[in-house]
Amino acid sequence: MKIGSKFTFFKNLSVFKKIVIILVISALGLGLVGMEGITSVNKIAKGEEIIYEEQLIPNQLFGELRSLDAKLDIYSLEILLSESAQKEEVLGKLIATAEEVDKLQGEIDRLRLHPNIQEKYEMYKQKNSKIGEVAKKMIGLSFENKNGEAFTSYLEEVKPLRDEVNNALTDIQALNAENAEFIYKADKTIAKKTSVFLTTIMILSLLVSLLVGIVVARSIVQPIRQLQGFLSEVENGDFTVEGTYKSKDEVGKLTSSFNSMIGGVRSIIKTMSETSEQLAASSQELSASAEESTRASEHISSTIQELSDGSKNQLQSVDNSNLVIVDMSTSTERISKSTDHVLTNAQETSHLSKEGKESINKVSTQMKSINQTVTSLVEAFKGLKERTDEIGNITSVITGIADQTNLLALNAAIEAARAGEQGKGFAVVAGEVRKLAEQSAQSADQISKLIKVIQVDTQQTMNTVTSASSEVNEGLVVVQDAGTIFNNIEGSITEVVTQIDEVANLVNSLASGMGQVTQSINGVKEIADETAASSESISSATEEQLASMEEIASSAQVLAKNAETLQLLISNFKV
Repeated sequence: MKIGSKFTFFKNLSVFKKIVIILVISALGLGLVGMEGITSVNKIAKGEEIIYEEQLIPNQLFGELRSLDAKLDIYSLEILLSESAQKEEVLGKLIATAEEVDKLQGEIDRLRLHPNIQEKYEMYKQKNSKIGEVAKKMIGLSFENKNGEAFTSYLEEVKPLRDEVNNALTDIQALNAENAEFIYKADKTIAKKTSVFLTTIMILSLLVSLLVGIVVARSIVQPIRQLQGFLSEVENGDFTVEGTYKSKDEVGKLTSSFNSMIGGVRSIIKTMSETSEQLAASSQELSASAEESTRASEHISSTIQELSDGSKNQLQSVDNSNLVIVDMSTSTERISKSTDHVLTNAQETSHLSKEGKESINKVSTQMKSINQTVTSLVEAFKGLKERTDEIGNITSVITGIADQTNLLALNAAIEAARAGEQGKGFAVVAGEVRKLAEQSAQSADQISKLIKVIQVDTQQTMNTVTSASSEVNEGLVVVQDAGTIFNNIEGSITEVVTQIDEVANLVNSLASGMGQVTQSINGVKEIADETAASSESISSATEEQLASMEEIASSAQVLAKNAETLQLLISNFKV
């Protein structure tokens, strides 16, 4: 289908359907914007939920797990270094710490972990279970005062397993950080694409709505203004005008009815002009006949006969004119009905425009709801940032404990040096304790760095969500602008309704004018009837011929005057 044929198809649509097309285009654009905005916000919220539940909380628990494992090592070594009286007390602390580890593992087991992290965690649990078995053996040797064998068991069995466990926890935290970074980048990409998509859809919707609105307004207003100008010319007596708008819509039908009405009136005026000329000629002939009858009474009979024939012809012409006027009145009534129909459709269109305005208000309310949701998401990120700050404080405490342990190990080494040869084993134990303290400090430092990375990612995500909130506010402004456009369309439609109402009033005025023309024709008919009656009286009473001739001459003058008046009225019309 060619572009011209498509435009003709649109032009032939009714005004109601054209307005519906504008409303549908605007509703589709707004629906796409709202749906895409809601979908994107849900995706971002889902990503942040995954970061919180699968990365942040597990990392916090794994950090606590590393701290408890370090305490278990410290208590195990402390049992080896303590006197028999203190071993029971330290063992109680070790058992309590082991219970905390079991409780913490239970919490981690209930979490939804990433598959690769779950695999590392299962390996950790297996190694940790082996550490428990070996540690029981080592503690049993210590309680039997076999500290040398117990320490050898620690170095050869416990320490390698503990290193593997620590490495597994380090890998888990690193994987969590990588997964969080991946989700953050994905959310950032979604936010960027959504921003571009929403901006594009809003611009396209506005452009298409404005273009279609302008086309519809021009297709309605221009023909109406043309008809208004033509009616002004008709009011001044110019019946040569003709509407040029061709369409199958209400305005096109109104233009066609207007052209038909003007054509009918033009035919009537031409007929009336010809009839008035005939009437003037007949009156002149009648006057001449009366004068001739006065001078020559012998010609009275023939003159009266001619006058009677002329009166009959005149009466027939008046009857024909009266029929044409009746047809014209019927056409005027049809035009009035068509105008009323167009006025009704325009009022319905105005009602639809108001409904479109209400739809815009509903979409604006939905956009405000989305804005409130994004604001709540920002508040949730603020709470997330506070939790990461608390974790940072915990790592600081762990670092302090490691420093104190390192200091105790240093003091133990000094005491071992003082003990001489007997304190060598004790010095080795003190060195291992110092190494464990250093490892704990390093682990706490790594946790602190990971927390800082998560804090930075959380802040960037919060900034992205804040930006999305700003874009939603901009979308809200665009929706309000669309509402303003609908207000303008409603004003234009109201103006169209007013103009159509004016056309209806002009048509009613034309119908009233046709009534006056009908009265004039009836007056002419009465005069013709009087003329015929006078002719019959003269024929039946020749003895009163002279007096009757005077009356005929007087009637002929009145008839000529009426004919001149009618011609003067008709000359005001341009056909």
